[in-house]
Amino acid sequence: MTGPQQPPRTPPRYVPVLTEIADAPPAVPAGPTAPAAAAVVPAASAGPQLPPPAPPLADAQLLEHALGRIDEAVERQVQRLLPRLRQEIGAAVRQALAEALAAAPPPRQGR
Repeated sequence: MTGPQQPPRTPPRYVPVLTEIADAPPAVPAGPTAPAAAAVVPAASAGPQLPPPAPPLADAQLLEHALGRIDEAVERQVQRLLPRLRQEIGAAVRQALAEALAAAPPPRQGR
């Protein structure tokens, strides 16, 4: 018993990832500015390459603010969990002690 024949699947559309876009060479603009782009001095003869610029101060401040907020959220979660952790640890210690006492031989009476 076969069902109706389905058409072949078309593959999903290719979407480049961010690193592919960032690593891609810049597109040469079409039109009258293309000959001017060809006249640019090659990078090898332009002198030493400079390191990429440092992120702007606003980005550093934003990162510091975000990390501070994350630290605060983690600290709140830890404080909320402490009572429960104390209870669970206490219950586990009491259970282990009760099992150890039950498994231990009774104390011997003096001779």
